[in-house]
Amino acid sequence: MRIKLVVLTVIFFFGFTLLPNSLNAESPYIVKKGSVVEELILSNVDVNIYGYVKTLNLDSGDVKIFKEGKVDDLRVGAGDVEIYGEAKDIEVGIGKVTVYGRVRGDIKVGLGSVILKSNSIVEGDIAVVGKVKREEGSIVKGDVEILNLPNLAFLKDIMKYKVSTPKSPTSKLITFFVLLFVLFLILALFPNATKRGIDYLSTKPLNSFLLSLILIALAIGISILLIVTIVGIILVPLLAIGAIALYLFGSTIFYTTIGKQMLKLINVEDPSLAISFLVSAVPLLLIEVFVPYGEIISLVPLVFGFGAGFKAIFPKLTIFNL
Repeated sequence: MRIKLVVLTVIFFFGFTLLPNSLNAESPYIVKKGSVVEELILSNVDVNIYGYVKTLNLDSGDVKIFKEGKVDDLRVGAGDVEIYGEAKDIEVGIGKVTVYGRVRGDIKVGLGSVILKSNSIVEGDIAVVGKVKREEGSIVKGDVEILNLPNLAFLKDIMKYKVSTPKSPTSKLITFFVLLFVLFLILALFPNATKRGIDYLSTKPLNSFLLSLILIALAIGISILLIVTIVGIILVPLLAIGAIALYLFGSTIFYTTIGKQMLKLINVEDPSLAISFLVSAVPLLLIEVFVPYGEIISLVPLVFGFGAGFKAIFPKLTIFNL
């Protein structure tokens, strides 16, 4: 069992980092010089600041505060922050904060690092799970608290979705085979659990759908609660890993269930799990990888397979009678 878990952990990371994603194609959001913004709430975009922003909340993306720029309260879920101008309080879940200018308040980094360049000034405290690098001439007027952990920079890339979108047919084909291999290996390693998930999804599709929505909402809610504290925020990547694993397992269940139903339509009784999976997964994954906006298909296994995967792993655990 331990060997299976180790193999799956490696596969989950390897497979997920090759998934297609186009979020990074957006141009940076720019706050122009001389402008004043009360509050910015942004998602999956880099931000360049030349003006004044009182509050900036960014779930994922990089932030650059240029020499003319200023931010009072800056909160970033996953991303790197560079400060050439001025900021007050900075909170980063996963990422790196590099200070060239001045920070008038505190810097808190849940998982990552803080780099203080020469002539930089931090008037408050620094708290980081990771490391602090100070160049000669940097000034910190408050306390510095460091909790050392292994380098987990790759988690930032996962949380930020900093994944290059495959463009050539060859890279898309590689993505297709990686996805197919990962999901098929899950099926091969856990056939009994997959069968339980198929039974649940086949007999109670609405329950699986509702349970998926509840689990997604719980995951988001727990993540928000964890981000509130500097200690709890380091658990967010672990929660993300669990969600990714459950999504991949749920996708295997979903594709296999659809394949069984398709084969029954042509009077193929009791097809094997492998054949059922391939009949459904091959065409749907081809569409997801090669067809423009085909990634939308990945939402279907999410909203149906997530709940089925949970019930397959915890068959006796009931949430709201589902």
